[in-house]
Formats: sequence, C-alpha cells, structure tokens
Amino acid sequence: MLDLPIDQQIERIRGDLHVLRSKITYEEDIYQNQVTQLQMKQEHTRQIYSLLLKFSQNNFDMCNRAVKQVHQDEQAPPHIISLEANLCSVIHHLGKIHIQTKLVNEQSYDTAKIHMAGVGHHAEMAAIKEVELLK
Repeated sequence: MLDLPIDQQIERIRGDLHVLRSKITYEEDIYQNQVTQLQMKQEHTRQIYSLLLKFSQNNFDMCNRAVKQVHQDEQAPPHIISLEANLCSVIHHLGKIHIQTKLVNEQSYDTAKIHMAGVGHHAEMAAIKEVELLK
C-alpha cells in the first residue's frame, strides 16, 4: 500500500473506515435489538409473575378452606380430601414457578437452588400427606 500514491492511500483508508463504521453500526443495531428483546422478556416475565402471584394466592385461599373443612368434618367425603390434595399439589407447583421466576429475575442462581431444594422438600412432605389422606 505504501507504494501507492498518497491520494490512493487516503482513499483506501477512507474506504476501510467506511467499512468499519458500517460494521460498528451493524453491531450496535444487533446489540440494541438484543437489549430491546431482553427488556420485552423481562416485562413479560414480570406480567407472568404478577399473574402467578394472584393465581397462587387464590388457590392458596381455596386450599385453606378445603383444609379447614376436612379438619372440621372427620367424615369428610373423598372428593373433598382429593380436592385438598390436588390444590396442595398445584400450590407447591406454583410455588416452585414463583421462586424460579423471582430468583431468575434477580439472577441469584445459587439462592434459587437452595430455595428449590426447600420447596422440593415441602412438596415431598405434601405428597406424603396426600397419599395418607387418600388411604
């Protein structure tokens, strides 16, 4: 390139700079698209999280009512006991999703693993209780 006249060297350098600017603009556009998509996913996750909280609370209230009815009536019909068992399962499942969503948002994966282990234990205990209730 040094053997070319100065004017041609300058034009070649300008061409190279133009190509570099185009690549940088392209990369910036890709990055901005990724940021926008991530923001949309975060908003979507927040909306799902909010709905799960409402749904979980409603089911938790229903489960509490079913539990109270079972405890008040020692001769509770099987469908009530089954309802309680099913609702407990739903609540534990929602609890797992709730914790996963919350902690993934906070990007606290180690904490998520600890909490998931705790929720898993509670779900296991609930499953044992459900089996005993259905006997």
